[in-house]
Amino acid sequence: MELIYIWIEDYRNIYKQGFNLSSKWRVEYDEDEKRITITPNPAHIEGFFPNKITNVTAIVGENGAGKSNLLTFIRDWVGVLRCKKECFYLIQENDRLHVLFHPSFGFDEASIDCQESDLQV
Repeated sequence: MELIYIWIEDYRNIYKQGFNLSSKWRVEYDEDEKRITITPNPAHIEGFFPNKITNVTAIVGENGAGKSNLLTFIRDWVGVLRCKKECFYLIQENDRLHVLFHPSFGFDEASIDCQESDLQV
C-alpha cells in the first residue's frame, strides 16, 4: 500500500494544501470544481529502486514551513485510515486506487478523473 496524495484543508500551519507523494502519479485537486485529476508522471522510471522499495519521497522546506506538522498529520489521521479532519487522501493498493475523504467534500464517481486505463478507482 502506498500513500499517493494528501489534501489538507486546515491543520496547524497547513491551509488548503495538496502533497504529491508518488513518483508514478501526478494528482491535482480543483477546489472550485471539487475534482481530482490523476495522470501518470512521464518522468517516472519503473524499477528504479531495487528489491521491494517502490518510492522515496523527501519532505523539504524552511524552518516553520510545516514539515513536522505534515508528518504528524499523516501519523495521526492517515496512519489509522480515517478522515475525521477535513482532508482527503489517495492510497494505491496493487492496481486499485482508494480515495478516502471527509464527508464535507461530497465526492462521487464523477469527481475523480483518472487518466490511466490500468488503474481502478
